[in-house]
Amino acid sequence: MNKPDEALNKRWANGHLIETGVFLLVIMVMFGTVFFFVAKSYVINHAEKEIRNLLLEHKGLHKYVQEIMHPALYKYQANGEFPKTFYAPELFSSSFMVRNQHKLYNEERERAGLPPLYYKMAAKNPRNPVNLADSRETRLIGMFNADRSKVSHREIIDIDGTSYLYVAIPFLANTKACLKCHGQREDSPVQLQSRYPGQGGFNEKLGEIRAVTSIRTPLHKEFATIFMIVASVLAGVMGASVLFLFNSRLRQRVTVQTRSLMMEIDERKRAEVRIAQSFERFKAVLDSMDSLVYVADMDTYELLFVNQYGRDTWGDIVGQTCWKVLQKNQPGPCVFCTNHRLLDDNKQSTGVYVWEFQNTVDKEWYECHDQAIQWIDGHYVRMEIATNITQRKKMNQALSEEKELLAVTLRSIGDGVITTDMAGCVVLINNVAETLTGWTLHESVGRPLSEIFNIMDESTHQAWNDPVGKILGTEMMVEHFYHVILMTRSGLEKRVAFSGSPIRDEKNRAIGTVLVFRDITEQIRTEQELIKVKKLESIGVLAGGIAHDFNNILSVILGNIDFALSLSDSHMSNESKELLDEALKASRRAQGLTQQLLTFAKGGEPVKETACLADVITESANFILHGDKVACRYNFPNDLWLVDIDKGQISQVIQNIILNASQAMPGGGMIDVSCENVMAADIRDFDAPEHSRYIKVTIMDRGIGIPGNILERIFDPYFSTKQKGSGLGLAITHSIITKHRGNIFVNSTPGTGTTFTLYLPVSGNGSVTSKKEENTDDSGRKARIMVMDDEEQILKLTNRMLGKMGHEVVLATDGAEAVRLYKEACDIGQTMDLVIMDLTIPGGMGGKDAVKEILSVNPHAKVIVSSGYSTDPVMASYSEYGFCGALVKPFQLNELKKTLKMVLKDPITFCQE
Repeated sequence: MNKPDEALNKRWANGHLIETGVFLLVIMVMFGTVFFFVAKSYVINHAEKEIRNLLLEHKGLHKYVQEIMHPALYKYQANGEFPKTFYAPELFSSSFMVRNQHKLYNEERERAGLPPLYYKMAAKNPRNPVNLADSRETRLIGMFNADRSKVSHREIIDIDGTSYLYVAIPFLANTKACLKCHGQREDSPVQLQSRYPGQGGFNEKLGEIRAVTSIRTPLHKEFATIFMIVASVLAGVMGASVLFLFNSRLRQRVTVQTRSLMMEIDERKRAEVRIAQSFERFKAVLDSMDSLVYVADMDTYELLFVNQYGRDTWGDIVGQTCWKVLQKNQPGPCVFCTNHRLLDDNKQSTGVYVWEFQNTVDKEWYECHDQAIQWIDGHYVRMEIATNITQRKKMNQALSEEKELLAVTLRSIGDGVITTDMAGCVVLINNVAETLTGWTLHESVGRPLSEIFNIMDESTHQAWNDPVGKILGTEMMVEHFYHVILMTRSGLEKRVAFSGSPIRDEKNRAIGTVLVFRDITEQIRTEQELIKVKKLESIGVLAGGIAHDFNNILSVILGNIDFALSLSDSHMSNESKELLDEALKASRRAQGLTQQLLTFAKGGEPVKETACLADVITESANFILHGDKVACRYNFPNDLWLVDIDKGQISQVIQNIILNASQAMPGGGMIDVSCENVMAADIRDFDAPEHSRYIKVTIMDRGIGIPGNILERIFDPYFSTKQKGSGLGLAITHSIITKHRGNIFVNSTPGTGTTFTLYLPVSGNGSVTSKKEENTDDSGRKARIMVMDDEEQILKLTNRMLGKMGHEVVLATDGAEAVRLYKEACDIGQTMDLVIMDLTIPGGMGGKDAVKEILSVNPHAKVIVSSGYSTDPVMASYSEYGFCGALVKPFQLNELKKTLKMVLKDPITFCQE
């Protein structure tokens, strides 16, 4: 090279050097600016992350106080370990604790030489004025309530010329536990009301975010540090650039580097030669693969390479057309060929395309990995690696069928089924579980089990924590849990029983859990009803025995008093008659008490007659309300259907309900009583038999009402809210209606009133037999009568009554003696016109068995059954057992005359020869 050319090159190099320097300077400034903003963003983001972590720690402390400390403190309060009126913010106020904890935290920062972090809990309606939200914080509270997906807010604020990073997060949303202290003021603890006058902190709503917590930290030192770092870096880089640009040795090194680059290019060409030489090694690797590997030209479809697996399977097909030898019945290139997927518009490879295909020749399934690669000559070819997956397909098909079978099985199971993974997240939920929880399969998969299967202890209403952990931790394969309440998605509570079991793999390793549960709400309700029925049955057995013996005693007392009054003459003083009348009244009241007890007696039915229910209701209600400040307002249709009832028992039902209604209105008032005809299809209170008919009776008062917590117990025996009273009234009412094949319901609202609703089945008779006052002075014709009873006093009393009426009386103490005397009378031709027999004789033959013996002697014999156990089936349906009449103890003289007249009106039939 000559000197002019060398000078020219030098000037060109110097000019180029200046241009390069200017260019590098611009690049450095741009780099410094970008670096500054990137560093600034990093510092802010890092600071925000630390602040958010600190705020979340504060939030966790709030949650710990509310969900861990508060229940424990209230429990200790309830147990009397410290006064219930005790309240200290250091123990009860999470805001007080966190604020002071942060103050101590700032003191530690100052000791470590760090600037303080300004913390604040801001509420729109705080108890402590320090926590009053400013305009920014008020706006953030509204924003977090409007958009619950936002978890934090960040902004740079300027206060007195200093920049601060301000980060805020929402406070915990109000739960039911929060509203204990932040709900209505009058519902909060008394000590809290006294400590915080006014409405500050009260009147919060469920689910509302009432506050935000925030921290701000100054950034001026951090920004200054970043600026110094960037300036130092730029100065260093610029200095290095100057040295590089103006150092000749560096220029020489550039020249050397350029030459080195040329040598590298030459080396690359030699490497390409080596790559071509390594093709055989590449081929050996592909030949070892247990998959079909081939390379085909993307234009001509010629097979350029086939590995050993392909040659063993398809033969020596290199050089042939792929769609002709690898497929069959193809008129041209395969419609499913992937060539168009492997190159983009710029003829560059798009990477690996994976697809599955069933080969048209061997019908086997293959997973194909296709890719455009550069061949030896530099142009792109298609390489395909096809792995036979037929067995995997069959296994997947079997697995799919098994899954479908499992899904069908789960859908057909009557219990709810939920499976989870080891982390406690839902994997599967069947249809029954969807119905019980309110969550669908699509919504529940991946969610925590506690969110879907939200359960709590039935007795304490404490939420179950980590049921998956309890199941995995049990030594038994299956653990049963009862007394659990499931809170559904809609907020309903259902009683459930559930069991859980770990799911284990083939190596007996736990991989999840399965829960099986069912709704037992109706089962528990049914069990409670059965317990109530058993109580009534137990009382009935006891009541029947007591009433029977008591009625025998009353028979003697009541009968003798009544008989004494019937024999009274002018020699008896008025005072003596008055005393006997009072004794008679007291005996009748005692008779009424035994009748109440007999209502519970096991077995037997009411002695029914067809009647108009409106007449019975009116007579009973008016009688019980005589002289009371309460009156009844009646509403009865003219075409009211008739019913078959025991008038005495139904009268007792009406009087019990009306009496309760009257006592519920101490200031007086009106009771509405109505009846209506209803068909089974119109009844909603219970499942009535199809085509059945009922009389619906409604008795509604406007009294104090019945609290909901005792409403379901009002029919229990001996349960009463009154200071005086046996508590048998409504229990008897329930028993009577049940024995009449009816139903009774009650609905009450405290402060508004109570409504009783009765349903009684309609009678099959179309009319009511008119009742006329019968003349009991005449007991009919004179007859020979046998009386059988184990009570000597009853025998004497009955003998006197019958003797006064002019009858001849034969006495027997048990059934065996009565049968013997009857046979002897028949043998000598002195037939008994009538036999009165006690139903039960302790240790001997009673009337039920004796009547069979007498009827075997004389099928036309007239026998009356007598018992103090009026609810015995024999008393209710005496004719089915061979008797022609019944006398319920205790009975009076007129009742005895009436029964004898009815039985003796037919002609006497003598014993058979």
